Amino acid sequence: MNRMRGWGFLLAIGVPLLIFFSWSRLGSQTSRINLERYENQGPGDSLQMLSAHFKKTRQLPVAGNFTLPPIPPKSGIKAWSVQPDGVFKIEIDAKIDGQAVVLLHVPVVGKNGVIYDCVSTVSRAYVRKFCLEESVKSVADIPAQLQANTVALNNLPPVIAATGEVLASGVLTGSAFVAQGDENTLNNCGYNCVKPLSCANERPLLCSKIMDQNHVRFLELRPSGSNHRAINLQSESLASQACEQSLGTGWAIARAGDLGAKGKAALSGEYWLHDDRDKERNCWRS
Repeated sequence: MNRMRGWGFLLAIGVPLLIFFSWSRLGSQTSRINLERYENQGPGDSLQMLSAHFKKTRQLPVAGNFTLPPIPPKSGIKAWSVQPDGVFKIEIDAKIDGQAVVLLHVPVVGKNGVIYDCVSTVSRAYVRKFCLEESVKSVADIPAQLQANTVALNNLPPVIAATGEVLASGVLTGSAFVAQGDENTLNNCGYNCVKPLSCANERPLLCSKIMDQNHVRFLELRPSGSNHRAINLQSESLASQACEQSLGTGWAIARAGDLGAKGKAALSGEYWLHDDRDKERNCWRS
């Protein structure tokens, strides 16, 4: 009985001390709160934005060609930036053993795009829940991965526009519908006729509206009355507004998912549309 009481006494003292020791290494209460906030929220949509930039331009986002959004409030993040080498650096407003918590999201280029591995300047034990290491295991591995990225970028297959033009790396591309000039195009081709084209070039918008004629509903497609640089249209909503201004109430930017529906159109040429099947391929951000 006395021995059991002794063990109970040791546990009663030892467990709180162990917890205190673990938390004390995380520094102040502010550090603990900010680490918890980051664990809950992460970096928001920033990593998806970085991947989308690469998918559109086939260039890594680096300082000078990519602008990060404002840091989300109450995210635990003190500062973030894209480095000249493409590494996405996040400094959490916290310290462990007196050392600032810095997360380095390292780009890993592959055939299907880019993913970001995370390594940290502090022990992985404290950040493993939100900083996953896969290809890049430590800060020391970063230079080798950046070199591998250079090789992978040089070996990417070219992007060929519908016109046969080879689009150079760094050209912002977006989805456009390339019509063949007959009403059967939508059913015979559909999404296969959605091709990447330079967002800087002017072409009409492909606008759509549900029509009701003799109690038969169908989708009608028409080109907008003027040409647009898709890079100047920052959202699907703005593109739809341009359609409505051109053609009247009820017209909106056509969606790629509508191309397989029964529609009426006599089109020939290239037209901007909203790619709802792969939103990262749009010239606009949302």
